[in-house]
Amino acid sequence: MPDIRLIEVPKWGLSMEEGTVVKWLVPVGAAFAEGDEICDLETSKISNVVEAPFAGVLRRVLADVGVTLPVGAPLAVSASAETTEAEIDAFLTGSGSQESALTVTAPAVRLPEEQALVQATGSASPASLSGTTDDTVVATPEARAYAESHGLNLAKVTASGRGGRVSVADIVVALAANGAEVAPADPVRATPLARRLAGQLGVDLTAVEATGPRGRVQRADVERSAQVPLPSVAPAGSKDIPITGTRKVIAERLTASARDIPQFRLNAAIRLDALLALRAELNAGAAQKISVTDLIVKASGRALMQVPACNVQVLDGVIRQFDAADICLAVALPGGLMTPKIEDVNAKSLSTVARETAALIEAARAGKLMPDQMTGGTFTISNLGMFGIDSFDAIINPPQGAILAVGAGRSDGHGYMNGDKPATVMNVTLTCDHRAIDGALGAQLLQALRETIEAPLQIVI
Repeated sequence: MPDIRLIEVPKWGLSMEEGTVVKWLVPVGAAFAEGDEICDLETSKISNVVEAPFAGVLRRVLADVGVTLPVGAPLAVSASAETTEAEIDAFLTGSGSQESALTVTAPAVRLPEEQALVQATGSASPASLSGTTDDTVVATPEARAYAESHGLNLAKVTASGRGGRVSVADIVVALAANGAEVAPADPVRATPLARRLAGQLGVDLTAVEATGPRGRVQRADVERSAQVPLPSVAPAGSKDIPITGTRKVIAERLTASARDIPQFRLNAAIRLDALLALRAELNAGAAQKISVTDLIVKASGRALMQVPACNVQVLDGVIRQFDAADICLAVALPGGLMTPKIEDVNAKSLSTVARETAALIEAARAGKLMPDQMTGGTFTISNLGMFGIDSFDAIINPPQGAILAVGAGRSDGHGYMNGDKPATVMNVTLTCDHRAIDGALGAQLLQALRETIEAPLQIVI
């Protein structure tokens, strides 16, 4: 039996859905080894080389340069030199032997000459072409499907495709020659993903500005077109507030973070009773008051030293681990969110951390933070507990590896951590960059944080 195999569009990354052929690197008829570079493929984010998953001979290209296909779609056919074109055609149309070395039912592949699908404008196909196509006719999958849906006998269509195959382009010529009016079904060049999204959002592709490779409409074009434009002048009862430079920077950074970083979240409940009691004792008659946030910052610094693999930044091609815990604190301001940095939290006393935190928050509100006080950092804490928020998710502050979202302490009547006494419980959510911190590692950090907060004397010793 013939050894016929497909080379398919690979999946590079979780977000990849389709790829466009840029260049073929192996000519038809040439042999290749496993791992050889077969073709250049372009996705919405990167251009990369498709490597051969096995050794073989490239017998047929199914997607010429410029064709966009979804992940898993066939790019080319590999077969031994002894395999006939008819056997390859039979394999692609699904009528090949089920005992071939690799049994695959090939989906309809849109070849270059078939990219402009057509439709007959009349109510029926010409009588001279009507009938049923038998299995002896060699045709592309898309041409066969078109013929079956329109009652055409492809034996009556002159073939011009490779190996004597009938293509959709041949059907167009035959319909026109027999008096049928034909027209492009969809003149817009668009990626398959863009077409699906346009259908879901009700977007007219003919009205979308194309910015993709070779003038194609891509997903971002459809999404942009789907947005309802705001009126240029604020209507009565409203006002326009300019987006400040700070908010623009925040928007750009956090949009990039949400888009490009594989983020996952871990939730935990932590008992606060011992920490609140310690805070009350420390603040009794003290000039420098200690806040719950100060205690959480200090506890986080200790936890990061216990699990140093979480005290990281994720940079291009490297995970950078730090010896000191430089913790940023999210501060809400009228002009946007700022994240001033408390350096070497692990090496400083609780009173020093409290004093520096208060000074940084005051400088942030006065607009007097220096650039080095807002950049870097290995970890961020965002506390909304003072606003009565029970729990929330925070977006990672790149290039840091994680961020902790802190909720309010609530009374839990009983049953906390297998105990029967009432407790004040705080919910926290740790958002991690999965490129550097996996679930088990993030869980270790939360465990270390819980142990420190629930036995807070460790913070002041």
